Amino acid sequence: MRFSRRIFALPGAANELAEPLDWIEVPFGAYEHPKGIQILNAASAADVIAAFNEAAAESGFRGLPVYIGHPDVPSFFAKYRDHKAYAWVTNLAANETALRMRIDWTEPGRELITNEAFAYFSPNWFCRVSGRASQGGRILSPVTLRSLGLTQEPNIKYLSVACEEPTPQEEEPNMDLLTRIKALIGQDDINTEDEVCGWITKALEGLKAIRESVDERYKAENAAYETTENEIPDVAGLIAVLDSALVTAANEIPPTSVAELTAAQTKVTDLTGQITAANEALQTSRKDHAALLLDAAVEDGRIVQANRDGFADKFSADFEAAANELSAIQPGTALKTKSTITDAAKRDANQRDISEQITVAVNERMDKLSCDYHQAYMACKRDPKLAALFTPDSK
Repeated sequence: MRFSRRIFALPGAANELAEPLDWIEVPFGAYEHPKGIQILNAASAADVIAAFNEAAAESGFRGLPVYIGHPDVPSFFAKYRDHKAYAWVTNLAANETALRMRIDWTEPGRELITNEAFAYFSPNWFCRVSGRASQGGRILSPVTLRSLGLTQEPNIKYLSVACEEPTPQEEEPNMDLLTRIKALIGQDDINTEDEVCGWITKALEGLKAIRESVDERYKAENAAYETTENEIPDVAGLIAVLDSALVTAANEIPPTSVAELTAAQTKVTDLTGQITAANEALQTSRKDHAALLLDAAVEDGRIVQANRDGFADKFSADFEAAANELSAIQPGTALKTKSTITDAAKRDANQRDISEQITVAVNERMDKLSCDYHQAYMACKRDPKLAALFTPDSK
């Protein structure tokens, strides 16, 4: 929500506008807006001041930015491309008639006012719906100030207040559904609802084809697995037979002579060798079988290549358990997709100073989460990707 207000007193001659004010104010009153009637009174001013003071108590708080226009409003990105702060709102107060704002001007900002480049300001704040007007419109109460915008486009001029007149694209600060869908799918060449429906239809057909391909691959791999499993010899059964024969042989050979005892020992050694060879054959067979299963699992997307060695260790430890675990994984589970969502508000953070980066990040988070400044600031502060902006060396 925005409405404009002269940032200078205008009692007489034009040269009285040459010096920017340290305190600017918005008088209490009712201000019409396309989304409803904004009511600024002592109660709503107290809410705005409380929210500001809570944010100001946080470490690293510089103030609320004063821009040229409203580059922090998504629908105004194309109109206002300058994201530099030309001043900072460092304090809020209220008297009996107005909400007052303490302004800390930068040198470029002071020059803009001195040179009369701008003569009005426009608050950008969150409002809550607090009632309904008699004509049916909504009554809106400001609760959180986000920023101020310097403007030269006043429209309504009563009580020295003007509402910045939006263009047809700017009447609704929130993106319409078509614009949001275009941003979501990353297709800037889509301009109508029919084109959106066509794109979604093609996407669904593509997903259906992928699913059918995965199903066919799963059936083929499963058939190959069953064939391979049936071809593996019963090495374990052979070992059991040989072991039984070894016990029988040891019991049947009476050590009646040295020669007979030697022959018995030779037979035992031979059987032991056969058992060892059978064990080695079993391990080799299971290793080859495990390799086939792992190749098939990687191929149909049950696991990724990076997890193959881990599953190979599981097969070495317990073949049956590993085979059951791998079989329970659905084909395609490990397939990774790449998001096509593009970030239309992406900024080159390396070209901004730390304070500006924090400001842009907080504003973007407020638009994304539809939250107030303090909530967005704390969310950015907790974001590991933005941690470098909030370290002592960065402030």
